[in-house]
Amino acid sequence: MNKFFRRGTVAQLALLAFATFGFASFAQAALIFDGYSSNTGTGFGNTYNILSLKNKNNETGAVVSLGTGETTTGDTTNQTQLQTLGDMMVSDASQFRLLFDASEPGGDSITIESLSVTFYASNGDEIITQNLVATALYPVPLTFTTTNAGNGPDDGIFRLDAAGVAAVQAAFALFPPVSDIRVGAAASLSSTWGGADSFAGGAGPSTLSSQVPEPATLALLGIGLLGAGASVRRRKQI
Repeated sequence: MNKFFRRGTVAQLALLAFATFGFASFAQAALIFDGYSSNTGTGFGNTYNILSLKNKNNETGAVVSLGTGETTTGDTTNQTQLQTLGDMMVSDASQFRLLFDASEPGGDSITIESLSVTFYASNGDEIITQNLVATALYPVPLTFTTTNAGNGPDDGIFRLDAAGVAAVQAAFALFPPVSDIRVGAAASLSSTWGGADSFAGGAGPSTLSSQVPEPATLALLGIGLLGAGASVRRRKQI
């Protein structure tokens, strides 16, 4: 029982919050597409490659935590690995950005069929996963009719929506420090014909101070902090 937090504790806290305040407030928490891009990561701090996929016609793969290490599945390349929020210079959930770099011959089209990001504690425990969902502007599957040829220029940017920021930030509070939290990803792409198509993590502007958390989010955070305090007390008694 030397671990500071255990997965069961997080699950119990989350279930208690959901049972008390309802799941609806968290139902829309998600990863969303933030718009097309043609830059090389400028303005997003340090970017670190998380997931690279390479195959013809279709690509599917993931990088996930395996204890304090990692494992990959599917069509991943050797450029795939978990990255820490500290390396990305991400200090809160609203800053997190996922940058997509397609490598298609002649700037051909590509479609993202599905995409998710998962945050892991330093001990390997899964904290929370956010899946890509459609918005009023961008559907899922998401098709890029043209792409920036070659590796380097980003083709699109993903971020957490407001509910996602609140849910992820509340989860982060259970696993300090934020800088040690690792990020993995899973994706499925179609119409792939070129080189490795990649997703990299980076930091954008923080909007956390301007957001007002929903009551259920505040409740989850409060319950989490109470659980953290109880865990510390138990450790001191051992």
